[in-house]
Amino acid sequence: AFALTFLVPLAEELLFRGIVLGELARKFGNIWAIILSSAIFGIMHGLSIHIGYALICGFFLGFVYVYTDSIKSSYILHAVFNFFGSAFITLFEHDKLAPFQGVFDAVGNVVSILEIALIIPSIVAVIFLIKLSKEGKLGGDHEPS
Repeated sequence: AFALTFLVPLAEELLFRGIVLGELARKFGNIWAIILSSAIFGIMHGLSIHIGYALICGFFLGFVYVYTDSIKSSYILHAVFNFFGSAFITLFEHDKLAPFQGVFDAVGNVVSILEIALIIPSIVAVIFLIKLSKEGKLGGDHEPS
C-alpha cells in the first residue's frame, strides 16, 4: 500500500509530468503537451478499463502541474488519488461495502464507483494545492512554455 500510495505516484509524476509533459510543452505548448502526455499516461496503464480513467487523471494532473508550476502539486494529488483508490478497492475486496452492492450494480462497475469516490478528495486536494500555489509555498520547479 505504501508503494502504491507514495512511490508509484512519485515515479509516474517525475516521468509523465516532469519529463514527458515538460518536453512536449517546449515543442507544442502547454495545452497539446497536457493532451498528449495524458494519452501516453493512459496507454501506459495497459488494462483497457484503466486507460480511460488514467487518461482523465493524466489530463487533470497535467493541468495541475502546469497551473501550479510545481511537480509537488501533481505528486500530492496523484498520491491522494492512489490512497483513496487503494482504500476503496481494499474495502470492496473485503466485502466491507456489501450493504452498497445494489448501488454498485446500478452503476455498472467498480471503475465508475472509484471515479465517483475520488471526486470529493480531488476537489479538496485541488483547492488546497491552488491555495498553496497562490501563497508561494509550492515553488516553481519546472519551466512550462
